[in-house]
Amino acid sequence: MKIKAKLFGLFQREVDVGIFYAEVIEKRPMNNGTEGEVAGRAYGSYVVILESERGNPGLLNHELEHCRQMIVLTKALHKFLRSISNTYSAWAEACAYAKQLMTYGVSDQYYEARLTAYAYLMANGYTFRMSVDEARRRILEKC
Repeated sequence: MKIKAKLFGLFQREVDVGIFYAEVIEKRPMNNGTEGEVAGRAYGSYVVILESERGNPGLLNHELEHCRQMIVLTKALHKFLRSISNTYSAWAEACAYAKQLMTYGVSDQYYEARLTAYAYLMANGYTFRMSVDEARRRILEKC
């Protein structure tokens, strides 16, 4: 699949992104003490998605947004910023969840349920220390 992005916001690039499917990716501890299964991961030039999520266009668009983010800043800079800045990481996730939500559009009958689920995941599946309401606000801000 080809995605377009501007390197450092200046130079248009088109990059081929491979899409692969796996039975298991990894488990992630949630802030509420439970463990959640990671449904997809972006690695810059390829994406891995759980086999059980094959055909989920929202999840694919979420991961492709992360690939686009890596292209815009270069993979190394994106990963570095994610490792040192919760602010940057929260911004990156809000953008990806907004892209995932808008895959289905505001007229989708499950729009509100999806938004609630994505905000819950953003608030509890990462180290952002934010409420579900704050995560929801950030996702909607990016739509």
